[in-house]
Amino acid sequence: MMLRSHLLRRNEPALRDAFHDVLLRDAPAIAAGIPGIRHYAMNAVIDQSYRMKIEPGPFKLDGITHMWFEDQEAMERILPQSALSSTMDSAARIISNFSTFLVREVRFS
Repeated sequence: MMLRSHLLRRNEPALRDAFHDVLLRDAPAIAAGIPGIRHYAMNAVIDQSYRMKIEPGPFKLDGITHMWFEDQEAMERILPQSALSSTMDSAARIISNFSTFLVREVRFS
């Protein structure tokens, strides 16, 4: 399985609740309509003060998304043609920056 993850930071003018509404309502509806996504998860950060006893890093996050695909070839074939690619302009209004990671998932159970 190939996992594509995004670490999201909202634009400061965007209210946190409005940002979470988009993340938790709109994005999953779009992802549900994309054939080939094996699983989709959206995580809205609700508390950044809850940390282990490790010095916090300089980053702040407002959301994390995960999309699972059968493999990287399937991901590269599906995403450019999907509704997700057409939503990036509207997403730019609420997201100030994001980082994308491709991860090969290995499950042990």
